[in-house]
Amino acid sequence: MKAGVVRSALAFFLAAVLFAILPAGSLSADPLPPAIRDLDGHWKGDGLDLTFDIRRSQARVDPQKPFAWKSLVVTNITDDMVVFFIGPMRFVGTVGNDGRLTLTGTAFAGSRTLIKVPGNERPGSQHPGGRSADPAPR
Repeated sequence: MKAGVVRSALAFFLAAVLFAILPAGSLSADPLPPAIRDLDGHWKGDGLDLTFDIRRSQARVDPQKPFAWKSLVVTNITDDMVVFFIGPMRFVGTVGNDGRLTLTGTAFAGSRTLIKVPGNERPGSQHPGGRSADPAPR
């Protein structure tokens, strides 16, 4: 056999081995753009208290009603901006490099600035008392 054929076969074999042992997630990019991924969680400020659950496409606008989630519909995403609806309310949001969410919307005049509440990266994933909201797999 020629050396070039052997090298090609060896390269193909090594690629096949790497493909077989690497986790599937390491071969694909995160499907969520940074602007929408950064939005996930609990945000407070300027008279607003919003919680986003991006994974479930829902949001909560009233902290006094912890189970009153509304549909979250994203209509446009760029690198740093998200246009979305929470129920009938339309918002345009940008998450700055400083970690602040700046919103404009139909529910209020002008813009509002919110800060992410730490420790609540997956809203709705914990019930009071530490129980998981997701049922255990069977």
